[in-house]
Amino acid sequence: MTRKDPAFLLRVRQAIEEGGDRRPALHQWMAGNHDDLVALFEDVRLNWPHLTTVFAELGFRNLDGSDLKPETVRRTWFRVRQRRQQIAARMASRAPAAVEVFSPAASLQSLPSKPPTAPADDPMTALMAEMNRRSGRI
Repeated sequence: MTRKDPAFLLRVRQAIEEGGDRRPALHQWMAGNHDDLVALFEDVRLNWPHLTTVFAELGFRNLDGSDLKPETVRRTWFRVRQRRQQIAARMASRAPAAVEVFSPAASLQSLPSKPPTAPADDPMTALMAEMNRRSGRI
């Protein structure tokens, strides 16, 4: 089995789905509701102890099963936002650059109708002229 084998990729995908996301449930929930939370948290000074109590009442806990702490909730939100910004920056850097397209007709018109004649004693110029002739540039 090679790395490019579809069965190999399928097995890796299954392992990821079976193993789930190793991030805490609160992180997953915040990431999934990121845009709504940004709108809610905008222009508000957040009361992290109160939010922590609400999240705990909703059943969120740390990976080890311990109770959430306000600092943990605050840092989780910071990491979710930071990761979203990194993904956005990565996607922006992958955006295709503008490509200038030249039409073949315009390119052919810009070529001289006759190549410059080369002195018989200059082998490089003679070679370039032969290459141009064979490539169809002339």
